[in-house]
Amino acid sequence: MAASEFDLRPMSVGDILDRTVGFYRRHFLYVVRTVAVVAPVLGPLSIWRPSLTDLMANWPAQRGVQEIAWWMLLYVAEGWFFSLGQGAIAYSIAMSFVGEAPTVRACYRRALRRSGAMVWIAGLTSLVWAAGIELPIEMGLLLAVEGLEAWDLGTGSLLGLSMGLLIPGAIVSFFVALAVPAIVIENIGALAALRRSLRLMRRNGWRAVLVFLFGFALSLIAILVLWLPVVVLGIWIPKAESKIVQDVMAQLAILLAVPPMAIAYTLLYFDSRIRHEALDLSVMADSLGAGPKAAGALAGQEMP
Repeated sequence: MAASEFDLRPMSVGDILDRTVGFYRRHFLYVVRTVAVVAPVLGPLSIWRPSLTDLMANWPAQRGVQEIAWWMLLYVAEGWFFSLGQGAIAYSIAMSFVGEAPTVRACYRRALRRSGAMVWIAGLTSLVWAAGIELPIEMGLLLAVEGLEAWDLGTGSLLGLSMGLLIPGAIVSFFVALAVPAIVIENIGALAALRRSLRLMRRNGWRAVLVFLFGFALSLIAILVLWLPVVVLGIWIPKAESKIVQDVMAQLAILLAVPPMAIAYTLLYFDSRIRHEALDLSVMADSLGAGPKAAGALAGQEMP
């Protein structure tokens, strides 16, 4: 790559979304291959992990503390592999700014260097996603499919609690959205990355909200389009077969939805640094381990 794929200038929300779609379209096979590295692991983890609604509805009567702990371990492992995929894409975007095109192996090598920090991020985001996002969605879909007559007082209370966690869960997810790009690009720890993400997201205001809603809506649309029909068909399909099909479709949704989200968040990260900080691409190129080709890409790029 002789020149930077992205010019160094502030971006509007339209610019970020346009660049996201453009990069995804031009490098579709590359980004899908990148996510496909972790998808074969995410699939089995999702199959082994019981449904959150099933786990909560039958606990503590039929579920012990050990099974809850096992479920949490599997969920955090899912989040860790998810973060690795997002981090690999973030590194690819960062290298695009300095005129480099790293291999998929190089992207994951960079992400794995900070895998310890990503465990903490995965733990936080998994907890927030499970309690504040996934549980309300699953409970709502279950209510729509089974109807009110199939619900008792305990299940209804759980639904009310889950819906009450939806907005706080979305808010926390919003403020930690840039933690993974910060870890991979700046080579920092989990706590520093959380502070960094909070500061960058607050500086962007409504622009960050719109980009976040784009990624959030994209993931929900992909999951609902590919997963909801299987849930509805599960009424007539045996439970075991239905669960396998649901998990396969959910992983396909992740495979398609993760790259645009990761690209958009990484571009938002760079836009915030371009607008509010003296971003020095030469220094960043050194920290990223960019090769000599970066010199040509950086020539003539100045802060606006």
